Amino acid sequence: MRLLLVEHWDSDVYAEPYARRFREYGHEVLAFKEYTFFDSSRSLSPRSRWIQWAKRAQAKCRVGPSVRRLNQHLVGIAREFVPDVVFVFRGAFLWPRTVERLRTLGSVVIAWNNDDPFGPRHYLGAWRHFLRSVPHYDFVFAYRQTNLEELRRAGAKGTDLLRSSYVREINRPIENVKDSPYSSDISFIGHWEPDCREEAIAALMAASDIDFRLFGPLWERSKLAPAIMARWGQLPSPRGSEYNLALCSAKIALIFLSRLNRDTYTRRCFEIPAAGVFMLSEFTPEIAHLFEEDKEIVFFRSTVELLEKTRYYLTHEEERRRIAKAGRERLLRDGHEVGDRAIQILHLVETRFGQRLRGDSPRVGSEM
Repeated sequence: MRLLLVEHWDSDVYAEPYARRFREYGHEVLAFKEYTFFDSSRSLSPRSRWIQWAKRAQAKCRVGPSVRRLNQHLVGIAREFVPDVVFVFRGAFLWPRTVERLRTLGSVVIAWNNDDPFGPRHYLGAWRHFLRSVPHYDFVFAYRQTNLEELRRAGAKGTDLLRSSYVREINRPIENVKDSPYSSDISFIGHWEPDCREEAIAALMAASDIDFRLFGPLWERSKLAPAIMARWGQLPSPRGSEYNLALCSAKIALIFLSRLNRDTYTRRCFEIPAAGVFMLSEFTPEIAHLFEEDKEIVFFRSTVELLEKTRYYLTHEEERRRIAKAGRERLLRDGHEVGDRAIQILHLVETRFGQRLRGDSPRVGSEM
């Protein structure tokens, strides 16, 4: 089967690992990288600063000649490559008529948006192209349960849940982290939001008996920013193998959930146990369905409980290690690697759209 993957391609956890898994399963993959239409880093023009600003503005506002070229070029690439499936990650820049043109070429066009296009997080109009395109896709995967009904109301022909995942090449245990620059008792690696995480972070910073570390973007917007800068300076935002090292360097890894994205689980629910690290998470019924409380994961329901459980598990190492090990075993048993999600996509294509595909039905990879 021939797959055209459309994504901004500025991350190592979305389209790139999917492309690797699809190829491992014997399929032909072509990458369409949206960022190239907004990249002016190699411009030598004296006006390069203005060009960079203009392209950033077009990317942010989803409008302008770069967006038009992106849509035109995508259709041209699809006409040459003749994909069986076009898989669109997020779809922030694709016009409805572009999606329709891809379908008229004979491709099955599927979208998956890991963000919440119906939530309050984004500025007005950020998802207008995606939302207008929803009725034109053959199928739209949702990242969260809440979006399933919202996508149906927006006109989706078909929709199902496709959760996030971990990537086995990146998220894995590291045995020796003795000299890691990220070492801590407990850490949180994630962005700032004006929610309960601020109160929790403040409490952890104030606890003199807990070695706490914070990493991630946007914390300069927090009311804690002066204290954060005084304690750590500019916070790093580790990615890829550095992110995994930071996870493995903590005895306990924290999970907070985005209210602005209305999350009831997060990618960290899979990345942390994949690294073999103990999870201490905000409670939600969905995460409690994925991992058994106090056996595979530990939950907190208040800042007071967060501190109590942090202190308890820091002084009960054997119990902490046992829960971390059980969490990893559950993860591997249930199958939450990106390859498992790729198989879910291939299975959908085979069962729902097999008759539409040119040539043989798609071969669903069975080996992980």
